This record gives sequence, structure tokens and C-alpha cells, in this order.
Amino acid sequence: MNRDEPEPLWIAFVHVAPSNLSAPIAGHKGAYANVVGAARDRESFIRRLAGAAADLNLHLLEVEDVEPLSERLHKWQVDPEIHDLARDASTEAEAVHFGTFHAYAETDG
Repeated sequence: MNRDEPEPLWIAFVHVAPSNLSAPIAGHKGAYANVVGAARDRESFIRRLAGAAADLNLHLLEVEDVEPLSERLHKWQVDPEIHDLARDASTEAEAVHFGTFHAYAETDG
């Protein structure tokens, strides 16, 4: 990849838990969310994702369905939120964008 070319966008589905009361899902046991960000490869994306989760005071518990966003869009019809995340991520090369956190409570189950 040429250094002047933008890095491709990647997508994943994550499971996170709050690490402290400053987390956006504080008061919940955990949450699931889609995440989109630019990276040169899968490993780079997961590293950026882990850093972004830590910055939000979240523990990254699971990362699933990691693939280039272009492949996901080719295979599936996606929620409009994914397109919004992709638009935002395409303008911020180092940022990872989390979609809506679908949180669950301590007492679920």
C-alpha cells in the first residue's frame, strides 16, 4: 500500500465490559457493538480497537467477524448505522468508531 493511500476500513462485532464508572456502559455488566475503523490489516485494526476500547474505559472481551468493510458490504445488507460509522471513520484515519452499545444488566439471565 502506498503511504499516501488511505488505509482500508475494517469492521468487527465486539463484546465489552466497563472497567470503571467512567465507561459509557457503567452500571451494566457488558455490551455488544459494531466497530469500524481504518487499518492496514486485521492485526492493526484489532490493536487500534483494543486501544480505543481502553480509552473509553472498556475491557475488550471478544472480537468477532473481523473483515474489511468492503467485503461485508458486498456480502450483506447492513444497518444504516454502519454506513454512518464508515463515513466518520473515513475522515479520521486513526480513529475507531463504536456503534450503539447494546448493554445488558448485571441481573439479566
